[in-house]
Amino acid sequence: MIRLRIRAGLLALALGLLVPGWAWGDFRSYLPAIPAVPGAVNRLVLVAPRDGTYVIYPSSGDATLSAKGVSGEALEISLAKGDSVEITYTYRGPMEVSPVREAVVAQEGGVEVFRGEFDLGMRVEARSLQVPMAIRGMPRLVRVEAYDPLHPSLDLGMVMGIQGDAVRLSGAAEVGERVFPMDHRELGFVLPGDVVSGDVTVSLGFRSSALGGALTPVRFRLNLKETELPPEWQFLYGLNGAFDPAAVGWAMASLPKGAMEAGQELGRRSKPTVQALEALGAMLQKGAAAEALVSGYLKGSGQCLAAVGPGARVKVLRPDGTPYGGPVSSLSGWTYVLFPQRDRVVLRLEGDGSAPVRVIKLLPEGRVERTYPSGTWRREVEVLGSSLKHPKGGR
Repeated sequence: MIRLRIRAGLLALALGLLVPGWAWGDFRSYLPAIPAVPGAVNRLVLVAPRDGTYVIYPSSGDATLSAKGVSGEALEISLAKGDSVEITYTYRGPMEVSPVREAVVAQEGGVEVFRGEFDLGMRVEARSLQVPMAIRGMPRLVRVEAYDPLHPSLDLGMVMGIQGDAVRLSGAAEVGERVFPMDHRELGFVLPGDVVSGDVTVSLGFRSSALGGALTPVRFRLNLKETELPPEWQFLYGLNGAFDPAAVGWAMASLPKGAMEAGQELGRRSKPTVQALEALGAMLQKGAAAEALVSGYLKGSGQCLAAVGPGARVKVLRPDGTPYGGPVSSLSGWTYVLFPQRDRVVLRLEGDGSAPVRVIKLLPEGRVERTYPSGTWRREVEVLGSSLKHPKGGR
């Protein structure tokens, strides 16, 4: 059975009762270092060697501790022998320039029985760069391998994995006078297609929700070997200008996995716009690989694409009859609509007699199509974004 409570002024009392120089053991499963950034977290596991009440506190006094939903400057925890409890340490002190030693101490009966020591302070910098794919004329992703030279064997991913949103990596890359932002979660930046060789300076550091630490710059020499697109993949050039270059760069890095995967990355990192819709619509006429990329985009973005071929004038409405305010585009006689998969749209069609009218719905799972005869008629077709059922209405 575990009992927790916070005692007012407990930290000062615990420090007064400390008996130095003797301890029963150590905490378990904690990191040997964390960033000295407000909000940085470490987690320690205490396993009771016997029945007792334990007073736990940080030696610096610059942190709060929490366990089982209770937090404070110090904790008093009652444990039976063999019981374990995870203590979350959260740093609340100033930014530190150099690492200092911190400890979480547990006392029982005024005697120190556990001490978990770790460094409060890390420095992060880039160790190497990797370019998964450099396609001539296309944005290219540069992945960054980062490490802490003060603790070179420390798994930086493990450290950041427990920080949540309180502490993150921050940084940028510079090529000449141009600065490119860093994706702090996946550690990468995207360079434009005109950067093939030259010096690249990568600066990294830690940042909390309130404060940013110093960035450590490291210079690399870039000399890329570019890949030419074969004719059947030339449609990829249509992404330039229609999507954010950073989204295109991440998508191109996924291209070796397949067009679907590249499209999914593109959808995950970009917003549905008219420019994006026009590029996607054009790709539907350019073969299986292009359509696979469009399907991947729809999966990554959570969108559905509807297309109406030549032979009818089109108005796009919401189910209540009001105009649809999302991306709609007309291109080479086709009308394209992009809308969330959880929604539906109504296509008000007015045949002009010039050709049979094709209505296509495309989702990540595939496509369905219905053709209406050539003629001068009016129909309303409801398109559901949630399934591959045929468009409803207008029989």
